[in-house]
Amino acid sequence: MLPGAITLALFIFVIGVFNFLLGYVLAMALADPPFWGLLSAEIWGTVWKGISSGGLIHKTTEPNEDPEPTEAAVQKSPAPPTIATFAELPDLWQRALQDEGLKPGTLASGVAHFLRMEGAVYREHLLTAEGRARQAIANPEPAVLEQLAADLRFINIDWTRKLRQAAGLVEERMGRLGPGEGPALALGKFLRDQAGQIAEMDRDVHGINFRNEGSVAARRMLGEMQHFIHLSHSLRDVVLRTLAAICRYEDNLLQVDRGLLYDPSTGLLGQLGLEALFASEFKTEARPTVAMGICLDRFGRINQRLGARSGDQAIRAVAGYLTELTKTICEKGLLARQAGGEFLVMARETSVEELAAVGEHIRQSLEAASVSFQGTDVCLTVTIAVTAVAADADLSGILDRLHAVRAFAKTAGRNRSARWENGAPLLTLPPAIAVAAKTISVQASAA
Repeated sequence: MLPGAITLALFIFVIGVFNFLLGYVLAMALADPPFWGLLSAEIWGTVWKGISSGGLIHKTTEPNEDPEPTEAAVQKSPAPPTIATFAELPDLWQRALQDEGLKPGTLASGVAHFLRMEGAVYREHLLTAEGRARQAIANPEPAVLEQLAADLRFINIDWTRKLRQAAGLVEERMGRLGPGEGPALALGKFLRDQAGQIAEMDRDVHGINFRNEGSVAARRMLGEMQHFIHLSHSLRDVVLRTLAAICRYEDNLLQVDRGLLYDPSTGLLGQLGLEALFASEFKTEARPTVAMGICLDRFGRINQRLGARSGDQAIRAVAGYLTELTKTICEKGLLARQAGGEFLVMARETSVEELAAVGEHIRQSLEAASVSFQGTDVCLTVTIAVTAVAADADLSGILDRLHAVRAFAKTAGRNRSARWENGAPLLTLPPAIAVAAKTISVQASAA
């Protein structure tokens, strides 16, 4: 009887297991969630931990054996974020920079350098298009104007694509842009805003009826082109300021190629050059004691009248005259081009009153001069701002103070001179200065 009972028990057990498996398979086929959950490794892991902790399985620990680390200890601490480098730029951008002999250490400085280079190319295309539009006004052929509009759309689409791509590169790496992250992200926002402006203006150009509006259409297109050029100037200045700030934060101003320290149009020190001076020479006894800003009033009107390319030549001629004046009446002054129509004089061993007198001399000299281009004479005035330089002041702080003084002077009507005194801007009373009339001749551009 005993073997028979064992056989019967085994038979019942096998039938039970078979029924269980059959029900389980059927439940899986019907996608029954409770049964699917049995497949979860987490559940089986939890069961195993419960069995172990409940004492069903005991593990003895040797006296010299370290206890197993807890789950929290096993988890690795997150690796510190790495700074985005030159290698993360698009391959085409890397090759373009390397062709110029540049290999910036970070992605942020690489983006700024690329925009500096490509912005100059975009602006050159605009200047060429502006020249063609000026010629078309005299003989407004619809086919020529339509082709010009198509060419303009092509260069604008290509440029806005690069602006948005550059903005995306810095935005996607927020938290990994290194010391220059603040300026880089601010630049990204500026790029997106300008890309939107260019796209909207480009649509306006393609809304012009060149078949029916003739010379009116040509003049309208010329006006839009001048606006495009103005935006390119704004971008150039912002990119240079951003690049200077990034290099300052990354502490590599002294490694910047010497050729980039100078403004290519005037040969004067530019924004990067000024920053490099503050990072090197101005840390010694040569540090300036006062600074003066010289801002050309409404210089955009000269660009509109003569054309932006001729306006560049006018800036060069005016810079030459300012250099001449500075050397004559301010021997210890250094002239630099800050941006666009803005110049900067740094002087040492000079007081605010002395430099304010120099500024008045410069202002009255420019007021008495005329800019001459191919028989056309244009009057030019400047607004002067002067401030003392603290022993620990950096360039950005000095420029901010000069900007506040200049804004005060321009509110008073432009063609004024003001200085920072006792914590506030103050207009300088213009003394009578004997200045000679001067004709600033502007050379015609070869292009």
